[in-house]
Amino acid sequence: MADSLAEREKQLGTECYKKQDFHGALTHYSKAIEHDNTNSAYFSNRSAVLFMMQRYSECLRDCEQALRLDSSNSKAAMRLVKCHMAKGDMMQARREMERLDLDAAARRPLEIDMVRVERNHEAAERFLREQQWAKAQACFGYVIEAAPHCTAALVGRANAEIGLKEFNKAAQTASKALQLDRMCPSAFLARARALFYSGGTQSLDAATQLLQAGMRADPDYTACRIELQKLRELTRLKEEGNKHFAERHFQDAYDTYSRALELDPQADSMNAMLFSNRALMCLKLDRFEDAVADCTQAIQRNEEYEKAYLRRAEAYMKTKQFEEAARDYEKLQRMNPNDRRIGQQLREARLEAKKAARKDYYAILGVPKDVQQPQLQKAYRKLALKWHPDKNNGSEEERERASNMFKEVGEAYAVLSDERKRQRYDSGVDLQEDMMEGGGFDPNSIFQMMFGGGGGMGGMGGMPMGMGGL
Repeated sequence: MADSLAEREKQLGTECYKKQDFHGALTHYSKAIEHDNTNSAYFSNRSAVLFMMQRYSECLRDCEQALRLDSSNSKAAMRLVKCHMAKGDMMQARREMERLDLDAAARRPLEIDMVRVERNHEAAERFLREQQWAKAQACFGYVIEAAPHCTAALVGRANAEIGLKEFNKAAQTASKALQLDRMCPSAFLARARALFYSGGTQSLDAATQLLQAGMRADPDYTACRIELQKLRELTRLKEEGNKHFAERHFQDAYDTYSRALELDPQADSMNAMLFSNRALMCLKLDRFEDAVADCTQAIQRNEEYEKAYLRRAEAYMKTKQFEEAARDYEKLQRMNPNDRRIGQQLREARLEAKKAARKDYYAILGVPKDVQQPQLQKAYRKLALKWHPDKNNGSEEERERASNMFKEVGEAYAVLSDERKRQRYDSGVDLQEDMMEGGGFDPNSIFQMMFGGGGGMGGMGGMPMGMGGL
């Protein structure tokens, strides 16, 4: 009676297996074993289901029991070897082939597969050492396809994915390794690094807990301890730098952030914050070009880092790189379309860019922007006399240059000496139309007004502000 019930459950299990209903098949084969636990075929069949479900440790136990009941069960023997291969243990797989004395026809394809896995694993480890991350990832991928429960390959691929900055994927890969082996310290390390580098709000705490778990799993695995010490030192230096900043010790803060940046070049999220913080110190120290460079480093590590864009825009404004500042403010406005402050800063940057594109009348006359009328007149007189065409009788090129400078000096004075025009100029209004009113600008008219007489030098002889007075 028990035999017939066992056979019935076996048949139902086989039907489920053919339909790839492995859970159903597992249930029926288990019931068959409950009715008859002396039949090697029942254990062998259940091992086949467990293999398909990637439950390799359970599969191994059923294969071993099947072989104890019937040492000639070739299917169980083959599956036992494949289980060790799936777990990445090629050495044990070879031992089992020898122990079970598999025939040459069965051994050959297994040996070929084992050699391929081993060669790819060796190549992957070499690529990992050489930091050829994509090649390492591909080779580890082949190993995992052939040996899905190879913990070492999963950890290796997680490290390759960290190198490729695929942090979320690396965290998932390391998690798979931990599901297979909760005492694997290298998997704890890989997952900790992936989470920390991903830069989530709780990433530092999560990484710390994982590293501590790795140390408990294997106190002799020093890599977890070293990584934990590094994270704690990074945190300490960042907080120390923040304290220096709060106390307005900007150079000390700069130096502290610099030391923190040396600890881990791969920690993009943390380093983006440190570069941005150091850029702020550069702004406070009037090192504006350095601030631009540090903000750029921060943005390269985090393209959505608003503080870095804001600080770089400020540094660009300080260095009169107004178009670059406007581009950063445009980026910030896209991030925060309802922020009126950013909109105002963008308008100011565009205005300054427009003003910078025009002639700088203050620079032409060599006067500061708060120049008063007497100093303005003095600057004009000096430069008008210097560049007047009648005084420059050199080569044709020299005469042309003098003529152009004479015109620019007159134009600059015409604008800056007129209160309305000067206000419009300072506010960024285009004055080209004003300058062209009345048939065009004549620099000689300004000269005559200031010195009297005709447009030439001959009318200056009796003037108290003639050439002898300058």
